Amino acid sequence: MIRATTEAEWRSLRDTRIEALTDTPNVFGTRLTDAIEYSEDYWRERANGEGSFRFFLAWVGPKPIGIAGLILEDESRAQVIQLWVSPDYRGKKLGRALIARTVEEAVAAGRTQLHLWVTVDNGAIDLYERMGFAPTGRYHPLPSNPLIEQLEMESATSAVG
Repeated sequence: MIRATTEAEWRSLRDTRIEALTDTPNVFGTRLTDAIEYSEDYWRERANGEGSFRFFLAWVGPKPIGIAGLILEDESRAQVIQLWVSPDYRGKKLGRALIARTVEEAVAAGRTQLHLWVTVDNGAIDLYERMGFAPTGRYHPLPSNPLIEQLEMESATSAVG
């Protein structure tokens, strides 16, 4: 089951994010050491879904096994962030389902364009392309490790699927 986080689930959001950063530290813009230091208020704000951030957790029973986020950037554009699936659940179309959930949220919020940044050697590029995202030709360094390059991909929300 995939659902939007609530403020009451801030610990689950934090713990899943830290698990993702521990598992694959060189694909995210945030450093593990920084995420560990974020305050409870920071995590509550991220989890409550009332600002520009939306987060979704995939659950098996009481345990979150995947995460994806969305930033509502302006009136027409949103950014998909922080896609991660627990190693035990990879290859089961959970990443696809998490992206689909972010698209649903973007459409519900009136956004027509989506984009994301992905490290150039990340296997998720294939998933993003299958779902309708295309490279923009724009690159920039990964904030958490400037030696790693990221590629921007984008799609109309109506084309993702």
